[in-house]
Amino acid sequence: MVPYALGDKVERILDGKILGNLFFEPSTRTKLSFESAAYRLGCDVIDVSEMSMTSISKGETLADTIKMVDAYCDLIVLRHPYEGAARLAAKFSINPVINAGDGAGSHPTQTLLDLFTMREAKGTLDGLNIVLVGDLKYGRTVHSLANALTMFGAKISLVAPESLQMPDDIVSNLEEKGCHPYKTAILEDVIDQADVLYVTRIQRERFPDRQRDTERGQERHDSHAPAAQGGGDRAGGRRDPARQVLQAGVQRGAGQDGPPQRHTRR
Repeated sequence: MVPYALGDKVERILDGKILGNLFFEPSTRTKLSFESAAYRLGCDVIDVSEMSMTSISKGETLADTIKMVDAYCDLIVLRHPYEGAARLAAKFSINPVINAGDGAGSHPTQTLLDLFTMREAKGTLDGLNIVLVGDLKYGRTVHSLANALTMFGAKISLVAPESLQMPDDIVSNLEEKGCHPYKTAILEDVIDQADVLYVTRIQRERFPDRQRDTERGQERHDSHAPAAQGGGDRAGGRRDPARQVLQAGVQRGAGQDGPPQRHTRR
């Protein structure tokens, strides 16, 4: 894989295909990584970098946007500020949809790179002691990574203040898979046994109320809200805005045209 990423080897297996790169949140590394990978594999790219430059700004739903973009490309990469957006997009697209990050939800392609980096550094992924540090509530990369690490028998420690700890539903999912993460707010409790430190920044842009949620991690006071996808609630109701927007997208998108139909590109 590395020689192809560096351009030392050339493979044009996607020649004649078109990638629809939809990034409705700021991104540098993820956006450029998809574009460069597409070009190195012979794929052309059509790109949307700002939601304000699309018909969404005029009231078009995400479902309608995806059905339109789907007609012009062979693959969609979507980054979106709302949790569950990629899952919704996949329901209305005939072509594959890759999740490049959905709000505070998940970031599966980042996890693939993180696992690759760990294996390169440690020689294996099996049985590593991984310490996840920082904003574990809103940091989507740690949500995906923790889930993936369970497949390799990793021991996981979660280092964060209580107000930024890993959401309970994710911890429960890890426990169902046989992983019982250790929670602490003190890095010194676990650093001596760590094979890998994975440190994330404070995701201030995802705080529901920036005046009350400060960098010191004060307890959140916003009301709880049902999840946009899956079961259960997450503390603080951080899925509420996503739920409202995504439900509107499903209702209006399905009400107009129903499930996606095969179409002819024009």
